[in-house]
Amino acid sequence: MMRPCSKWSAIRSTSAMGDHISLKSQWVPVCPVDELGVGDQTTIELASGEQCLVINSDGELFAVSALCTHRALSLAGGIVQRGVIVCPWHRARFNLATGQGSRPASGPIKTYEVAEIDDYICVRERENES
Repeated sequence: MMRPCSKWSAIRSTSAMGDHISLKSQWVPVCPVDELGVGDQTTIELASGEQCLVINSDGELFAVSALCTHRALSLAGGIVQRGVIVCPWHRARFNLATGQGSRPASGPIKTYEVAEIDDYICVRERENES
């Protein structure tokens, strides 16, 4: 089920100078843990402008790019089962842990680190990505 999570549904992290903070080391709060139940998903906008889809698949949290690599259409609302999301537009399948996709996807989707911090679901870029 696709639903926004409380006041954190659109995050734009900025420094005191108004510049965007790098997502590399910065955890971005998504929503309270209890607001994203099993089977739920929500989309947030990161400081970079990228859309991030956060998903609770069978009790495990995942965070991935919200856009399919086939036609850059939203994965939001796609069916999620056993750690895989199916694009609602053209049926490409993506592994939520690795980002690897199947045809007609043109490549993998970006994955993000996800953690529960102080009762909030938070995301950040993986350290090994540029």
